[in-house]
Amino acid sequence: MDLYLKNNKTTIIITALILIAAVIWFLSMINANNGVPPVGTIAARPDVHNEKNELTGAKLKEKISKDLLDDIKLMQSKNPHDFTKGLTGRALRQFQTAYEKDFDGGKIRVRVYKTIDVKVIGMQFGVPEAIYKFTDNSYYIDTKTRQPVSQPLNVKREWALGLAKDAGGHWKVSLIMGAARNSKHP
Repeated sequence: MDLYLKNNKTTIIITALILIAAVIWFLSMINANNGVPPVGTIAARPDVHNEKNELTGAKLKEKISKDLLDDIKLMQSKNPHDFTKGLTGRALRQFQTAYEKDFDGGKIRVRVYKTIDVKVIGMQFGVPEAIYKFTDNSYYIDTKTRQPVSQPLNVKREWALGLAKDAGGHWKVSLIMGAARNSKHP
């Protein structure tokens, strides 16, 4: 009987440790945006709030959409410091890493996105999700001469985006998933 209780306690302790580790991992994945928790509501002006002074429904979606369009403009900057104004977390690291790699290779990517559609599609665990469809006409310039070294891509892309709210209440792109459609078009 003592052996059974000892094994049972060990099993309970191991299970508890696994659950704690899983919760910590899950929270770190949600909070992988430079310490800013992805909250599903926004503190707002008194004229567009509910009883808790939070945006909800259409007003929340409108605020997220506006911030997302601002973020997309910042993503197209030639200045990598501007990326921090519209990106956070994994998305920011991706853009900074790509910039550094290109710069080390003697070129800078000039991002030119022609928006086709931007749509906030919902919230998942308090994180807004959006779809961004666009034509990517990005090209490269030489770091020294600033002259183009490639033609515009002219590729349709579709990205699924996750957003996180910063301390100032601005929604930033924190996750980018997607790829080119592999089709050039006029």
